[in-house]
Amino acid sequence: MSTGLAIGLALGTSCAWAAANVYVQRASLALGGLRAMWWGQVVGGAVLVVAALAFEGVPRLPGWGPLAMAGAGSAAGYYGMMRAYALGPVGAITPVLASWAVPATLLGALLGKTPSSAQALAGALVVLGAAGNGALARGGQWRGPRAKGFAWATVASLGFGTMMAGIGEMGNAVGPITVVPLCWLAQWAVLLPALVATPSALRPPPAWRDVMLMALCESLGFVVYAVATTMAPPVIVSPPASLSSPITVAFATLFLGERTSPARWFFVALAGAGCMLLAQS
Repeated sequence: MSTGLAIGLALGTSCAWAAANVYVQRASLALGGLRAMWWGQVVGGAVLVVAALAFEGVPRLPGWGPLAMAGAGSAAGYYGMMRAYALGPVGAITPVLASWAVPATLLGALLGKTPSSAQALAGALVVLGAAGNGALARGGQWRGPRAKGFAWATVASLGFGTMMAGIGEMGNAVGPITVVPLCWLAQWAVLLPALVATPSALRPPPAWRDVMLMALCESLGFVVYAVATTMAPPVIVSPPASLSSPITVAFATLFLGERTSPARWFFVALAGAGCMLLAQS
């Protein structure tokens, strides 16, 4: 019973993050990347701090090296995601963002964690799926140059991969909820010069709906995943929690009116399968 509930919660995590991606694009278009990112994480961070204290208690600080690594990766990941979504359709950008597990695995190899043949195969599926979907995503749904959109998405993927590798180096020093606001704090230390240079990013948004929904969906995903891992081991809950990419493409088709051809769905499914295999391995 608890295993089935854990899998259901993990799928809920994917749905929450997929919904967050839709609202990330809306907030980025309305406010600009840095401003949407700041206010989304102010709200989401407050929610996560309360949840962390309730579920995990007062934390102990991890080592500064892994935290700095995670913060720098988080800065590149979230800012790159905001910029990419402001330029291109959600269905084209998301599979590239979701390929962060590939650079995370490569960084793990540099840190002494040799990837298995299954991880190498899964990584190839992720890259092939993201590249194939991106190559076919043409037409009038772009708001800027395709190359620039995919460049920012690649920056985000490398950033999230670095963030996750840094979190992996922390081990069990910090709980799975607490680690997120800690990463965000380190991230804003990295982005402090950008905030100083762009004081308008600190102005409250004129409309809160998209920012609030983005923040709540993002933070809810982290909390639900943490609860799921208390019911079943990560090898059980990680694969269904890694399905946010194809679910995001489905949400973009249903709620944003984006068009996704059958050929693109094939590549989206390929990338999703690769993400699930990487999560399981």
